[in-house]
Amino acid sequence: MNRAPLTTALLSSLVCVLTLACSPSVDAPPQAKADAPARAVEAAEPSPSAAPHTPAPASTPEPEIAAPVIDDAVLASTTPVLAPEPKAAAPNDLRSKSVLPADTPEAHVAAFINLPLNKRDKAPVGGVGASGIHLDELVVGKGWASSRCEDIGARFEVDTDERVNVCFRVVHPSVAETVTVEWARAGKLRSSIEVNVRPTHAYLTRAWLPVSAGRVGAWTATVKSQDGSVLGRVEFEIVE
Repeated sequence: MNRAPLTTALLSSLVCVLTLACSPSVDAPPQAKADAPARAVEAAEPSPSAAPHTPAPASTPEPEIAAPVIDDAVLASTTPVLAPEPKAAAPNDLRSKSVLPADTPEAHVAAFINLPLNKRDKAPVGGVGASGIHLDELVVGKGWASSRCEDIGARFEVDTDERVNVCFRVVHPSVAETVTVEWARAGKLRSSIEVNVRPTHAYLTRAWLPVSAGRVGAWTATVKSQDGSVLGRVEFEIVE
């Protein structure tokens, strides 16, 4: 029986046993190796008892509000700005030739200049008659009250408006006179009426025309003095 191989096998086994017993890597218990990665995980997670840490938000600077730019002081004002009224003629100018039509006869101009001047008088709206007679008010309206026109306007409707009122203020010498109101449609004279003017410095009066389907069209009312001078003229329209 050959004992050499058996002896060699026994010696090899003994060397392996001794080598394993002396290895330092085998001394560490298996549990210690398993716990190492667990502790690393616990260190990375927040503690359950600790309040979660929320990063403070970054402070955002308040936006700068630019002051309003006002280009126009009038538009920025809450108070309405009214356009200046036309400069009224000086009292002395109300009886001057400059306020009359250029073709006014000299005799009429002289009579006009010699008329007394009342504080309510205004410049003539048209021509001047031989006596200096003239109108300083002339309007057309749908109504009439307190010797003046109401609802001023130049458009009248059939079946809605009753009449056309032509209202005027006559300034003249304090003598009885008359004026004539001529009604023309489309440039053709249709009728006329004579209006008495009382012997006072100024006199408010009117003439009127009924509104009807037979009078539809564009009209002109002309006021003339006794000598035929045109004192004023207004236009209006009657529609269905």
